[in-house]
Amino acid sequence: MENTSYGRPTRNKLLACVTIVMPITIKPKTLKPVAALSVLALAYFYIGFYVDSEFFDVHLFIKHRPYAQLLFVSPLGEADRSYTPGTEGYLTPEMERQQALFEEFVYKNRGYARSMKVF
Repeated sequence: MENTSYGRPTRNKLLACVTIVMPITIKPKTLKPVAALSVLALAYFYIGFYVDSEFFDVHLFIKHRPYAQLLFVSPLGEADRSYTPGTEGYLTPEMERQQALFEEFVYKNRGYARSMKVF
């Protein structure tokens, strides 16, 4: 007995409009690798290594923001900055970028305070 009076949809049309959503279940076999990959990705973006510019010790540190670079090295080291090409302390544009990243992550945002010596 279907009622089509007053322009209302019939029972069959209402049932046809309802969609059944199946709950998504993740099996434990797939959950562990996904969780492990997530932890590794977070570790890659938030943990880094830097080489001490004075003693060349390698330190493991926690970054203040996510960044894809893993190793931070000061190309300038302990030398004074020079703007004459071919002399000690002269930095190419790529070396300047590396020096700026080293200073940002290690010195300015105190990465050295959140570090431990690896070797």
